[in-house]
Amino acid sequence: MPRTRIAKVFPLLAALVAAGPVGAADRQTDERLQAIEARLQRIDQVLGNQALIDMQQQLTALQEQVRTLRGENEELSNELEGLKSRQRELYLDIDRRLQDVEAGGSGAVVPGGSASAPGSMAVPAVA
Repeated sequence: MPRTRIAKVFPLLAALVAAGPVGAADRQTDERLQAIEARLQRIDQVLGNQALIDMQQQLTALQEQVRTLRGENEELSNELEGLKSRQRELYLDIDRRLQDVEAGGSGAVVPGGSASAPGSMAVPAVA
C-alpha cells in the first residue's frame, strides 16, 4: 500500500480502535450502574418493609396495652362501685342508729347481741 493511503486510513483505524474499548467500557459502566441502582432499590425496599414491620409491631404492642388498661379500668370501676355501695350502707346504718337514739329507743343493738344504753357509743366489731 502506498504511504499516502496508509496515512489516510491510519486516523480512521486509530479512531475505531480507540472507540471500540471505550464503547465497551461505557457499556460495562452502564451495566454496573444499573446493577448498583437495582441493589439500592432492593435495599430501599427491604428497609421500607422493615419500617412497616416495626410500625406493625408497635401498633400491636399499643393495642395490647390499651386492652390491658381497659381491663384494669373495668376492675377499678367495679371496685369503686362496691366501695360506694358499702359506704352508702354504712351511712344508712349510722343514720338509722342515730334516729333510734333520738327517738329515745331502748338502745342500739351491737353486732354481738348486747344492747348499749341510749347515748353511749357502740363500736361494731371489725372482722
